[in-house]
Amino acid sequence: MVHVAEASVIIYRPVTHLWKHIATAENLPTMLAGVCSVTTDDPKGLLNIGTHPQGSCTFMGFRATWTATMAEFDAPKLMSATANFEAQPDLKFRATVDVVLEPVAEGTLLSVNVCVLAGAQNLFGEVSNEVAAIAYSRSLHANLMNLADWLDSGKRRNLTSRHREVLRMIQKGLTDREIAEKLYISPKTVGHHVSAILAAFRVTQRQDLRRSIDLPDK
Repeated sequence: MVHVAEASVIIYRPVTHLWKHIATAENLPTMLAGVCSVTTDDPKGLLNIGTHPQGSCTFMGFRATWTATMAEFDAPKLMSATANFEAQPDLKFRATVDVVLEPVAEGTLLSVNVCVLAGAQNLFGEVSNEVAAIAYSRSLHANLMNLADWLDSGKRRNLTSRHREVLRMIQKGLTDREIAEKLYISPKTVGHHVSAILAAFRVTQRQDLRRSIDLPDK
């Protein structure tokens, strides 16, 4: 059985800038939920084909160490790794992690897909693996949102506190009228705020401000 967790987010950084960040082993915890520490056998600490990153992770009370092999590496578009996890002598399993970067608008669409392969039955005790996969997808998405906020902090310095408030509501999918009702201001004023936010991030369409990406049903 294969359990899949996946999440995507838009980060307002060029593909090459974002790739440089995620291709550095010590930065993986900022992207992958539950990963605590990472080292690699590359002298510069970089990920590349043939390198073997390793580290530890924790999630929902589960703790494990892991060693991975970079199976595919196409800078700055794609990296794929297979990791062997060991929680205790009699609990071992494998997982694959695929990371894809695509240019969009003035930024990059970052997508992460994690597949836990056979060998992980009863991994979380009374919690089914399907439920754990849903929980991990949410944690993964939260991690990516935090990464996006961190990397985009420079652009956010140009926004007022009200702009940040409006931006968060846009990213939750609220319309101008809904935002106006929540903030007790007019839709026209919301429109002015939206225009300022678009200019700050150098994007032209409102949907480009939505970090969260709806993944297609499988």
